[in-house]
Amino acid sequence: MPEAAWKQPASARPWSRLVEWLAWTVGAMCLFASLAIIERAPVPWLDEIYLVSVSNTVAQGPGVAERLVPRPEWVDGYEKIYGPVFFHTEAAFIRLFGLSLFTGRVTGWVGTLVMAGATVWLIFIVGGSREVAAIAFALILLTPEISVISRNGRMDSMAIGFEFLGVASILTALGRPRRAIPWGLVAGGCWALAVLTTPRTLPFLAGLVVTAPVI
Repeated sequence: MPEAAWKQPASARPWSRLVEWLAWTVGAMCLFASLAIIERAPVPWLDEIYLVSVSNTVAQGPGVAERLVPRPEWVDGYEKIYGPVFFHTEAAFIRLFGLSLFTGRVTGWVGTLVMAGATVWLIFIVGGSREVAAIAFALILLTPEISVISRNGRMDSMAIGFEFLGVASILTALGRPRRAIPWGLVAGGCWALAVLTTPRTLPFLAGLVVTAPVI
């Protein structure tokens, strides 16, 4: 019998599959648990109210839905400061299902779904196994901060999701020279969506510009 055969434990592969299955299951449970309690979660941030109010105005029109009563002066330009992507996405849910806690928060949950999916994609791009990807999927969804932003009315998870998708796309471009231009354009599109979700993503993009010559 070859030496390598008896050194390799026979149960290594089944245990690996079990860990992978458990990780996918735990991650999915966390994701759908956040969706299940999305209407019961307390308001974690004051500006959630302002953001949903702006989205409701975008969805129904300023003549139909008043933007907070009485409204602070700075709320009038809120969608210009933060960009249209988040507000128009949330407005689409409000048009479809009406204004509620669910429609005011579900965009954050969708953003978390994008973020988790992009994390798995990144693991595969750098050569990680299915087991490692599953563990990363579970860990990111088990993080308390991710749980919070998945069920509030803010744009944090959507912005991070677009950033991750952009990173995954540019890494794919670097790994496939023949298709570098299309993937580079996809990366640029994702990062543009991130900036149009919130300008707080600009420091992240500035960091990419600084490190680009090294890469």
